Amino acid sequence: MPLSWKFKALLLGLLLAPTLCAQLLAQQSAGNSVAVEYELDRYTRVIEASDAPAEQVARALFDRGVIFARAEQRRSAIADFTRVAAMSDAPPATVADALFNRAIMFSELGLPQREIDDYTLVIGLEGASPETLASALYNRAITYAQLGQLHAAVGDFEAVTRLSDVSEEMLDKAKTLLETARLRLSEMSEMSHA
Repeated sequence: MPLSWKFKALLLGLLLAPTLCAQLLAQQSAGNSVAVEYELDRYTRVIEASDAPAEQVARALFDRGVIFARAEQRRSAIADFTRVAAMSDAPPATVADALFNRAIMFSELGLPQREIDDYTLVIGLEGASPETLASALYNRAITYAQLGQLHAAVGDFEAVTRLSDVSEEMLDKAKTLLETARLRLSEMSEMSHA
């Protein structure tokens, strides 16, 4: 397996002067920046092409949104994901993925209700992949729990445990968090009756 450039730079940093190591890392970062700009430009051309099929435009908007998200340009990512969600002729799976990723952006911006709203849209959307549906239920449950809405969290965690196409890892986590939420509800109930 070839060594990653970061690992090579670390090894070189042990042998070379720290400034040279920093220069090597800066050159690699600059190369990544150029690649990102190229990808953004490529997707933008597809988006702006008048003859591009809706499926390609939706996919280009989604992919460009992901690049914006990785670059921590959350508002730009949200704008692209929103455009996908608004397309009546976009493939349902792409719409579901866009809504799911927009929910993540809302989470990162500290907007939990908007996050919940988008997960709810994904859950109700026909055409969402089983993995996206399970992840939306799971993430919405976590957000509910963080907001103290434990009854809603329990409902979503229970729904995840009833799905057939869920990874073992997610299923185990959902079961553990479900028990934790139930325990917390029980404790709260006992405290209110005391």
